[in-house]
Order: sequence, then C-alpha cells, then structure tokens
Amino acid sequence: MKKPTHFLAWPKARVFGIVLFVFFLGMLFASNNSTAYGLNAAKERPPTGTPTVGSTPTITATLTITVTPSPTMTPTVGPSPTPTPGGTCSGTQRIMPLGDSITFGTYGSGDNRPSSLVTGYRQPLYLSLSGANHDIDFVGGLIAGQSANPAFDADHEGHSGWTAPQVAATVYDWLVANPTDIILLHIGTNNLTTSSIHVESILDEIDRYEDDYNVEITVVLARIINRVYYSSRTTAFNQNVAAMAQSRIANGDNIVLVNMESTLNYSTDMADNLHPNETGYNKMATVWFVALDALLSGCESGTTNNTVSASTNGAALLPTPLSTPAH
Repeated sequence: MKKPTHFLAWPKARVFGIVLFVFFLGMLFASNNSTAYGLNAAKERPPTGTPTVGSTPTITATLTITVTPSPTMTPTVGPSPTPTPGGTCSGTQRIMPLGDSITFGTYGSGDNRPSSLVTGYRQPLYLSLSGANHDIDFVGGLIAGQSANPAFDADHEGHSGWTAPQVAATVYDWLVANPTDIILLHIGTNNLTTSSIHVESILDEIDRYEDDYNVEITVVLARIINRVYYSSRTTAFNQNVAAMAQSRIANGDNIVLVNMESTLNYSTDMADNLHPNETGYNKMATVWFVALDALLSGCESGTTNNTVSASTNGAALLPTPLSTPAH
C-alpha cells in the first residue's frame, strides 16, 4: 500500500499560500464584525442637536390666601357677672336701697311683722316712681315686703344692725352680685360717731367697683334721720358727711345729697327712738322720690343736680345741714 504524505512534507510555496489564504479570511471576518458593531452603536447613539417639539406652554398659578383676623379679646377684670354701664337713662334703671334696718324698713324692736310684710320707705317710693312712668328695678341680695299690698319690687341691701364700716367692707361684693345704676345710701345710725370716714370708705369702694368694671353709679347720699331724743352727735355726723360729699362732688363724684334729718317730725313720725313709723317712712320715700325723679328725668340731658331742694310735708330739703332738726 502507498503511505500518506504529511503536510509538512509539502512544498514551502504551497504551505505559504495556505497560510496567506487563512490570514485574509480572518481579516475579512474581523472587518464584517466591526461593521456590524458600528451599525448597532450608531443605532443606540443619541441623536445630536436639539429637537424642536412645538412651543413650551407658560403656566401661571395664582395662590389666594384669605386671612381671618382673630377677634379682639376684652379682658375681664374681677369676677362675673360683668355689669353694664349705668347713668345713661336708656332702658330700665337699677336702684339699690343700701343701709341698715331703716333701709330694711322695720319699726324697731317691737315690730312683730314677718319680713314679707316689712316695706319701710321702699314700697311707697317704688310705687311713686312707677306712677311717674319711670322704668326702674330695685336690686339687692335681700328681699323684704314681697307679700305687701300693693305689690312692689322688694329687693334691697338693708342689713339690720350693720354699721358703716361693715357696709364698707362688703359693698363691693354686693355690687358684683347685683349691679346697679343708682344707690340710695342711708347709713351711720348704728355705732354712731361724728366722723364721716367710714361713709367715705363706702364711697371709695363704690369708686373702686366703678373703675374695675368701667361703669358709673350715682349715689344719692342722705343726711341720716335723727332720734326721738335729739342727738347732737347725729347732726355733727351729718355736717361732716355733707362736707366730705361736697368735696368729692367738686372732684367729679356722682353724688346727690338729700337731707333726711330735717324731714321727719320726731314727735309724731317715729316708731321708737331710732326707727320711723309708717308716716315717717312715707316722708323718707318722698325725699328719695324728689331726688330720683330729677335724676331720671334729667339725665338724658347729661346733667346731674347734686343737691335737692323741695318741700315735703312742711319739711325743707336743703343742700346745707340744719343746726337742729325739728321735733
């Protein structure tokens, strides 16, 4: 048999040709691959330049904010209730009868009537004011005379046995509990002295209340009644109270002075040494009425008459003290 010939035994020219052929084939393959990768890269490469996609719209946003202010808060000074201003004569006028047993209305130690029938000056005064078409409301933390006929407003602050210092210590709280426009003040009979200092303390407390609550109160201040057994100390007390009040009036205090001392006939108008009888209380009611009628009728003009002069059952009501009351 014939032995096969190994490719190394081939002539050199043939071998070289084969190698050269294989080289060219490799180069051709590499060139095709490079072209293919170039095309793919070209497809994935982002385009150059800035495309024009219409016009960009302008967006305008308007923000509206509504601010609601907080309400203005008014501080409340002191405890509730908050009183309304007085002295304007608009609407019902509140009146506080203020004092001791004479304001309460008793006839004294021998008076056995129940308190529901005790009226003092308050019943005839209320009926007279209502009859004169004044719109009034008696105010206070006490009630006496609610069963009386004719019926009337029985509220008051007449505290039997109380002294002027005791009233001064408590009147602020009474005003807080029962706000008023007008005070009828008859005080000083119990533990009587000639000094007006404690009555002035009552007026100071009323002023303090007015300042705290921004209100105005008119005080109708009485020269208190004297006694069956004439008391010069009472007259001296009344003179000092009147002088003190006149000084305060000159400084702007709303005080009206009335003279109860000269009103009663101490021989016929008293139930005991200190307290009036029905006739005496009726005379006191008339004095209060003259002052209040002038206040309630005249306050629309904004003026206040600080003294009262009138004639009641023959008794002169004078702005200046009398030396000795009639007996």
